Amino acid sequence: MTSGLRELVLKGTWTTIQLLVLSALLAAAVSFAVGIARTHRLWVVRFLAGLYTEVFRGTSALVMIFWVFFVLPPAFGWQLVPLWAGTLALGLTYGAYGTEIVRGALAAVPPFSNLLVELLKGTALVSVMGMGDLAFSGNLTRLMRGLEHHLKAGVR
Repeated sequence: MTSGLRELVLKGTWTTIQLLVLSALLAAAVSFAVGIARTHRLWVVRFLAGLYTEVFRGTSALVMIFWVFFVLPPAFGWQLVPLWAGTLALGLTYGAYGTEIVRGALAAVPPFSNLLVELLKGTALVSVMGMGDLAFSGNLTRLMRGLEHHLKAGVR
């Protein structure tokens, strides 16, 4: 590969890395903000978050890039650098997909806490191997107190 082609590939690689990192940061921020908003107690907040999610998930990333770079900025008299337009379009598009992941994760928290309760109950099972958990220690204490009581009653 000639040095000119190598430089072109390296420049393209650097652009891809920048776009990936910046879009991922924006997508993560959007995912958490809108995902939390999707579970808000006010219906209007849930509605707006849902509207954003459905519009951006329902529109292809290529169409969104076109709108963010070629349509919206000129309509408002702006001009966006291609890297920022791409970051904005990809971050908002993929953030909408992340929103549903966050919403689902938040909805899974009450069942997940049930798993913690089941795990707490399951810790007593380690007593079968002689491990001194709370249930094992409690039972041992009960037995020792009973033995002490029995011995004191027998001494009299």
